[in-house]
Amino acid sequence: PVWCMKFSQCGRLLATAGQDKVLRVWVVRDAYTYFQDMRTKYNAEKVSPTPSQESLVSQQSMEDPTLMADLANERAPFMPRPFCTYTGHNSDLLDVSWSKNYFVLSSSMDKTVRLWHISRKECLCCFQHIEFVTAIAFHPRDDRYFLSGSLDGKLRLWNIPDKKVEVWNEIEGQSKLITAANFCQNGKFAVVGSYDGR
Repeated sequence: PVWCMKFSQCGRLLATAGQDKVLRVWVVRDAYTYFQDMRTKYNAEKVSPTPSQESLVSQQSMEDPTLMADLANERAPFMPRPFCTYTGHNSDLLDVSWSKNYFVLSSSMDKTVRLWHISRKECLCCFQHIEFVTAIAFHPRDDRYFLSGSLDGKLRLWNIPDKKVEVWNEIEGQSKLITAANFCQNGKFAVVGSYDGR
């Protein structure tokens, strides 16, 4: 089953994730060339990539006969295969969040949040938690920060460059299980939802 899916802010990429522990990014058909060019440009600007930093361009070439056959199906809104496929989580993925610069976060029952970028194959950073991470959200104005809500009842604001929690708060009540969290539009406030309906 798919537990979560979110469109990027531009509306041309869709991240899906769930029980199979895999994060997939799908691209709208008419935006494929744009994002493929972005990946190629990123790869070309690197001096000498190591295998772990190699661009996703090498995963599937436009000369691939099956891809060319799939391109013939013009009626489908998305390309038939994922633009990116990310593995690394050890349990179900519970939430995803996009930044305005095409970074994507995934949270999991493995008690981690992982950071990815559509131009890279590998996980860029892993943020460890004490319990399942049920909710994540990039800061709407500054994508160096993200919010995570967990079943330990703590809402954390993470600083990505420093790889640490900037500030945290714990919800009150008998059941402290956070099931949803998000920023308001200007990023000055955050809201949480809990298992006990508050």
